[in-house]
Amino acid sequence: MKAFSRVMLVLMVVFSVVHAIDFIVYGQKLQSALACVGFGLMAYGAWRNPWNQAVAAGAGVRNRTAQVLSTIGIVLVLVSFVLRYVA
Repeated sequence: MKAFSRVMLVLMVVFSVVHAIDFIVYGQKLQSALACVGFGLMAYGAWRNPWNQAVAAGAGVRNRTAQVLSTIGIVLVLVSFVLRYVA
């Protein structure tokens, strides 16, 4: 795992923890729970499939489950932003 992938992984874990604390301490809002789960799923996807990983023949195999879960995480984070700032 290269430096950029590690930084992104740490940022997503920190954002997930911050939103978990926000959910637990400051009112249990749906958007905080969605953001917590979404950033957690994106962190899992970043951990299983680093951004800078070469996908040449035999150089690395992408984890399809991690890609799907990371995509679901992106959707959850976007929905949480819409709930927080639009609705």
